[in-house]
Amino acid sequence: MLKQLEIEEKWGTYAEVVGLYKTEPDSRLKIRLLEIKLAYEGKKSEEIAEIVAEAGSTVREHINRYNRRGYEGLKDIAHPEAESIMNDEEMAEINAALMQSPREAGINSSNWTGRTVRKWIERKFDKKVGQTTSYNIMHRLKYTN
Repeated sequence: MLKQLEIEEKWGTYAEVVGLYKTEPDSRLKIRLLEIKLAYEGKKSEEIAEIVAEAGSTVREHINRYNRRGYEGLKDIAHPEAESIMNDEEMAEINAALMQSPREAGINSSNWTGRTVRKWIERKFDKKVGQTTSYNIMHRLKYTN
């Protein structure tokens, strides 16, 4: 059985959390503030998880983040955008290849798939990409839903 998590009041009173909850425009932060509010009210993480339709472990993580850093701890950390493995010229070449059949592009297949795109990129640009990356490339080029 899980131990009930307690809220560190040094970051704000119940009334302050309710006030933040009522005025928060960001829906993700609003849900996290609701989790803190419900924890203040004595609800267990699994009960809160059911109310907000999240995993209990996610609720516990949000409560722990709040206890460490308060409201600021509930905000997501901005991560720098990852540099694309393919440059614009290479993407244009991939797009041109995808407009043809794989056989016309030198791949022994009837359809473009993540595997065939990956194989073509490796041959054409001498770059190794994973199958998921090849699907992401096809998605960026609007070849998938």
